[in-house]
Amino acid sequence: VYVGGARTLRCYQSHGGKLVWETTLPARSYARGAFTPEAIYVPLEASIIQLDPATGKQVARAEVTLPSEDEPIGNLFTDGERLIVFGLKKVYALALTEPVKTLN
Repeated sequence: VYVGGARTLRCYQSHGGKLVWETTLPARSYARGAFTPEAIYVPLEASIIQLDPATGKQVARAEVTLPSEDEPIGNLFTDGERLIVFGLKKVYALALTEPVKTLN
């Protein structure tokens, strides 16, 4: 079970509720992230970070340029092929313009 707050994301075992891991986010997140079996995507300011669902460690960070600079990144959703952003006034489908750089 994953639980998120403004600056914290936690993973608990579904049986017994034991805390598996906790991650402090580098900035406040005001929108909902997207979860897949391979990754957790969290919108932060003008970027989206990718976390490993098994450990909570940051794997990658992608800067996002939306058509309207005054609109923050909104809630994320995935259809399994791309990230979809539900912004304040529009819905965007995000595609990579260059390969994701994995953090060491």
